[in-house]
Amino acid sequence: MRATLLALGLPIVLVSITLSTQADDKNPRPMESVDALVFFAVLEGLYVEGAASKDVEVILERRKMAGGLEGFVNFVYGCPLCIPALNALTVYRQRAKFPNAKGATDTFGRGLAKDIRDGLHSAEPLVRLSTIQRLVDRWVHQRLESKRLTEAERAKYQVTLEEYRKKGAGMLANAEGTGNTVFAGTDRCAICDGAVDAGR
Repeated sequence: MRATLLALGLPIVLVSITLSTQADDKNPRPMESVDALVFFAVLEGLYVEGAASKDVEVILERRKMAGGLEGFVNFVYGCPLCIPALNALTVYRQRAKFPNAKGATDTFGRGLAKDIRDGLHSAEPLVRLSTIQRLVDRWVHQRLESKRLTEAERAKYQVTLEEYRKKGAGMLANAEGTGNTVFAGTDRCAICDGAVDAGR
């Protein structure tokens, strides 16, 4: 292979890679932002479990608010934890078919578990929100675990997650005060609670 590359006139670059499962104080690893953490956790979870489009659509449900505008039923407008989760769900909904896969495959898993599907399609808003919280909790927890974080790194994430949840709660309270929300009948944010619980 080396001779072939040289014959083609292509430069050979030798890169030394050192893999480490944990950082140390002198060489801290760059930390993924909480926005990216939640985005990739949700997107990966959707792909790994193979969420069906109809299940994603019910999470992304929109209804008319006061004034005729539409709002998301399960997301708090402007919430710093809801936004990356919403973006991930939107990207997944628009996913393309895998070009070389048999059967026009566009995901990996076989679909969400029946109890999760039932919860998402429940007529009770609090049941739907509780189910969404379970999903976010699991997916964010799995991503955090895969990073093999130090205690200090885990603590940093948790502080930011808690701060973001407080901001989201404030935005929900403001929206409810003006009547400009369709958020499903609770003063809690399912995305925020799931993400924060995952970090503990």
